[in-house]
Amino acid sequence: MALDKTQKGKISLENFGKEINALFVVPYVQADKASDYSYFFSWAASIRRDQGDEAEIEKLLLIIDGLKKKIAEILAQNGQSAGQCAITSNLFLGMENNAEVMCLQRFLKLQGPDVYPEGLVTSNFRSLTRQAVIRFQQKYISEILTPAGLSAGTGFVGERTRAKISQLW
Repeated sequence: MALDKTQKGKISLENFGKEINALFVVPYVQADKASDYSYFFSWAASIRRDQGDEAEIEKLLLIIDGLKKKIAEILAQNGQSAGQCAITSNLFLGMENNAEVMCLQRFLKLQGPDVYPEGLVTSNFRSLTRQAVIRFQQKYISEILTPAGLSAGTGFVGERTRAKISQLW
């Protein structure tokens, strides 16, 4: 790579994304004296797509749609719907990468914006999920909270909250 008179250059990799999957740029400046160690360095990267990529993406999307339909058919044969899943353990703030948390978030999202306005399905139980659980618990206060002697939602998905979710799901 050669720099022009404004000290700018361009790196072009023909097989990037095919044979070459990564590019590491390590800037190095050799200073003549200790006071010459401050240099400004910046870079930008762009990726050029081939025209064939769009057609390939469309093909893959059609395959995905077909698989989704097949999954729905199999679930229907077993008396389930694609949206259903089971929550069998207690869920609480701080849980991460958990399939049951993802199931909970899908359920909460189906309850609408009054319960879960953000509608995020991430598998991570964070504050937005906790707030949605509290709103759900408040909505069904007489069935979830009152029997436990509580007057306000906790955001903890325990036995009574799971039972109400199972009933509605």
